[in-house]
Amino acid sequence: MHLQIIVILLCLVGCSHIGGVKAPEREHTLELAKNNSFEDLDESETIALKYLKAQEKTFESCMYLTEIAGNKEFPLSELAKIKSLEICDFPPEKLTEIWQQKATVPKWLEKRFVETSLELAKHFSMSSFIADFTIDYLSFLKLQKEKEEAIYAALTFARKAKDRDSALKLEEKLYQVSPRLKKFYTDSDLYEIARDFEKNRSFTKARRLYNKIIHGRQFSIDEKMKAWGRYRLSYKIERDKKTYLAYTERMVSFLKKEYKKTKDQKTLNYLIDGMITLSRAQWTEHQAGTAQKTLESLLRNYTVDKENMALTYWLIGSIRLEAKDYNQSTSFFEKAIALNPKSETITWSLGWNYYTVKDDQKLVNIFETYLKETNDDSQR
Repeated sequence: MHLQIIVILLCLVGCSHIGGVKAPEREHTLELAKNNSFEDLDESETIALKYLKAQEKTFESCMYLTEIAGNKEFPLSELAKIKSLEICDFPPEKLTEIWQQKATVPKWLEKRFVETSLELAKHFSMSSFIADFTIDYLSFLKLQKEKEEAIYAALTFARKAKDRDSALKLEEKLYQVSPRLKKFYTDSDLYEIARDFEKNRSFTKARRLYNKIIHGRQFSIDEKMKAWGRYRLSYKIERDKKTYLAYTERMVSFLKKEYKKTKDQKTLNYLIDGMITLSRAQWTEHQAGTAQKTLESLLRNYTVDKENMALTYWLIGSIRLEAKDYNQSTSFFEKAIALNPKSETITWSLGWNYYTVKDDQKLVNIFETYLKETNDDSQR
């Protein structure tokens, strides 16, 4: 660390008083930096000067830093401890003693402490500490690949040292970071493993596992639908919209069969949501007529809750509006607003429809009604 930065740090702590040692003020610290003698200096000045002098990898610097690191009343004692790791040639026994105090390292010094300690542990082939500091170091890495590489490097040390405990600890961490690397897994692991394969663009492997969940009797409808969602979206990620649509249709067929067997509300909710999702996907792929038929089938064959019924009417109205069939779009938008008069989206769609057909009075009325509904709510 440059001398100027050391001076700044000493100045920053100049206003703090810990125990009996107060750091010198800014101007005085700058003067101390020029001093070559400890004569006529008080305790805080002596410590500050020793710290400023301990910048080179020499025996004298090591001696100064070790002394300062042991003085817990000095504001930068923890920084001195880390600098002593960087400068001093400590034997493994001394390193172990220092590392046992790692809980005292402040947050802002953690990365530097861990990086320095990890390199020293590797230098002395101290496998248990390599494992511990590697696991600590993972929190400073962003990419999964970087984390995997760091763990594999530590595993190499552990296996060479035949340190089974460290190897097991690292393998456990590896599987947390990258579930797809697990050699053995249970049903409860399938989803997270599949997601990890998907994130790594191993879509075939991911889909194989999602498929096990979808068709496994031991999985709940919630788990199956979670897997269905990712299965379909994996094609969208690959920009394969045609297959994404095909598997959305398969999902709806699956839900229809499930609901026919169970007749439970949760499955029905998933089916309603699935058919609405399918209609949107069909419409996006320029299949407006098919999308409308999907929505009409939903209304005709299933008991749809009020909110989703309004959404369905609005979607059909939007499809008809796009086709410039203003009579039909008006009819469906009016059905939708009757079910959900507080919907801003439906209000604007209906308002635009009235504007298009030049029905000014209805245009004014619809927005007056909307404002009245929303104002009544805000006053409650």
